[in-house]
Amino acid sequence: MKLALFNTACGILLVHWIGRGFLALEPGPLWGAILASIAGGFLSVLATTRLETSFLGPSLRGASIRIWLFHSAVYFGVLLLCAPVLREVRTFLALILPLLAVTGVAIVAFGPIQDRLVARSQRKARESAHSMR
Repeated sequence: MKLALFNTACGILLVHWIGRGFLALEPGPLWGAILASIAGGFLSVLATTRLETSFLGPSLRGASIRIWLFHSAVYFGVLLLCAPVLREVRTFLALILPLLAVTGVAIVAFGPIQDRLVARSQRKARESAHSMR
């Protein structure tokens, strides 16, 4: 957890250093890109996890390239949809690695949510098993 938060802090500093120093961007669009990256990271992990546990899950087992393509499509889709400043190729290429580092906080936030989702599905399975008796 400490490493993920450290990566997030370093990513935020790098986004601002590159964005302000080399790309001459204002802080507002940079914060928008940072928040879009966090949201994209969170939503892509959530969507990928839910996809793997859905009815499509068995067909995706062992198909890690398809899972990574789905995960990346969700992340970059949210990133480009929510951060218009990244639609310029030069800006996107300059900021993509620091923005990927920023997603560490999304992974930290996802842990407790995933625990709740698993607990809820286990509770539903127990309840359905008891109702079948």
